[in-house]
Amino acid sequence: MDPAWGGGIADRAGTVFSFIDLAIIAELSKANIFYANNEFCFSDRGTKMPGKQYAFRASTDKIQHWRALGLDVAGLANNHVFDYGLDAFMDTLDTLHSAGIKTIGAGRNLAEAMAPAIFDFGDYKVAFVAGTRAEKVMLTPAATHNSPGVLRIYDPSDFITAVKAAKQQADFVIAIPHWGTEMTTTLEQVQIDLGRALINAGADAVIGAHPHVLQGLDYYNDKLIAYSLGNFWFNSEYVESMILKLTITAGKPQFSIIPTKMAGEKMIISAENDASVFQLLRSLSPNITIDEKGNISQRGD
Repeated sequence: MDPAWGGGIADRAGTVFSFIDLAIIAELSKANIFYANNEFCFSDRGTKMPGKQYAFRASTDKIQHWRALGLDVAGLANNHVFDYGLDAFMDTLDTLHSAGIKTIGAGRNLAEAMAPAIFDFGDYKVAFVAGTRAEKVMLTPAATHNSPGVLRIYDPSDFITAVKAAKQQADFVIAIPHWGTEMTTTLEQVQIDLGRALINAGADAVIGAHPHVLQGLDYYNDKLIAYSLGNFWFNSEYVESMILKLTITAGKPQFSIIPTKMAGEKMIISAENDASVFQLLRSLSPNITIDEKGNISQRGD
């Protein structure tokens, strides 16, 4: 999902229940792991980064919203986590970690940015890793061996290394690249190439973010690539989106779609929205099948 949760909405009065439908909250509460892209910083200080057209920041007390939704792991490999500078970025790490939320894709150094978030369910382990290549103008700092930043993946070698390392520690690895071009369903060739490279490195699924619209789904070597999940909760526009659900049964992963839409600053599940979301994704995804319940399969399976 691309819950680019930032800007004015995150700092308005009220609780998360004012902005996200109870049916969605009920779905999220069922999940053993809830991942979201945290596309803003949590801080009560900092200065807007020069050159930033859009900058997103939520006060640290707004962590209550993530707590209310039951967030388990936050992706920080994006182009907004440094919007208010280093101090605000460090506050973001501290705020999320203090709430018991794991982070991926950025950190105090490169090793931390590359480190997976791992969840142990006894019979199997699931790992998440993330990286970003979303900026046309490089503003967000890349993590180095001794300085904070994001896992920048224009050269994907560190991301490939992170996936391989995660696969040594977990049975299922989910790689989450922040990539592509905003507001278009057209893929960049690098999304196709990198998605396949991540699967070759050991990823069991590749789940993309950044374009702010739904993009297609594909299978490669029997592994799912979801190029963009659209927006989860971002602004007051009407936006069709989705929650991607992974169910592991007897060691086998199954993906399904929960269609959502953003309307009037509220994210809702809408029965009438199913057909339009499914139809769009089918048109963008010639190699996949989506049944009437949202279950995804490889065409021909």
